[in-house]
Amino acid sequence: MNIYLLDRNIIIDIEKFQKNKESLNDNSLKLIDKLQTLDESNNTFSCMLSAIEGHHKRQQTTQEFEETSKQEILILKSFFKKAKVDETPLLSAISGLKKESDQAPIHSEFNLFANFLENVNSIIFSDVKNEQILPQCDKIIETAQKLKIPKNHYIVIACLAIIAGSSECRKLIKPTKDIKKENAYNVISDLSIIHYFNILRSMPGFNESQFIFLTNDQGLQFFLDNIIIEKSIYMGQDSEITFIQTTIKEYKKPLFPRLNEKDFLLLMDKLK
Repeated sequence: MNIYLLDRNIIIDIEKFQKNKESLNDNSLKLIDKLQTLDESNNTFSCMLSAIEGHHKRQQTTQEFEETSKQEILILKSFFKKAKVDETPLLSAISGLKKESDQAPIHSEFNLFANFLENVNSIIFSDVKNEQILPQCDKIIETAQKLKIPKNHYIVIACLAIIAGSSECRKLIKPTKDIKKENAYNVISDLSIIHYFNILRSMPGFNESQFIFLTNDQGLQFFLDNIIIEKSIYMGQDSEITFIQTTIKEYKKPLFPRLNEKDFLLLMDKLK
C-alpha cells in the first residue's frame, strides 16, 4: 500500500478541476491525470500536509487545522472513486501537535525561523559575485548558529543554495527587498512540509518507501530531489515518540550550481 501525501496546491487543483477544469493550466491538468491513474484500491491519499500548511496565510490554530482537514477530506472523497482517503484524526498522527489550548499556533518555531529569514534576507535578495559566494554563505551559517538553528537545517540549506545560484530555491524562498511577516509564514509553511513528511515516513511500523509526497511546486520538488534528510524521530523512555528538528545529512551538487567542485567540497566541510 502506498500513502500519497498531497500539498495544498494539489488540493486546490482538485477543487478547481471539480468546479471547472478549464481553469487549470497544462501542468495542473497533467497532475490531475496522474492522480486519476493512481486512483486504485491499494492506494491511500492524505491531506495532512496540506492541512498543516493551511490557507490563512498566517499561523493557524489547531482548531483551524481540524476544520481545514475536514474540508479537504471531503474534496478528496469526491474526487477519488477507488482509492482510500485518510479519514483518521489527523492531529493524533503527530504526537504533540495539538497544544493545550485550541487557540495555540501549530508552528511553534515560526518566530525563530521568521527571525532567521529576516536576518539573511538582505544577503539572499541580490545575486553575488562568484568570489563572494562562500563568504556570504559563512554569514548565513553564522546567523543560524547565533539563533541556535542547526547549520544543516533545511531552511538554512535553502538559503545557502540561493547564494550558490539555485533559481529553484530562489522561487521557493522568494526573497523580497523588504520581507514581511506573511511572506515569512508562506516560506516556513512550505518548507515545514519537509519536516512533517520526514516525521511521517519515519514512524515506527511503517516502511518509509510507503509514503510518497506529491507537489506541483517545482522549487520544492527540486529541493527535495537534491537532499537526503536525517530521520527526525527517536524513541524515548517508555516507548514515547519524541520529535527532533529535521536536518540534512547529504546534499547534491545541482543544489549549488555556481560552485566549482573545490568550493562545493569546502561548503560541505563547513556544514559538517
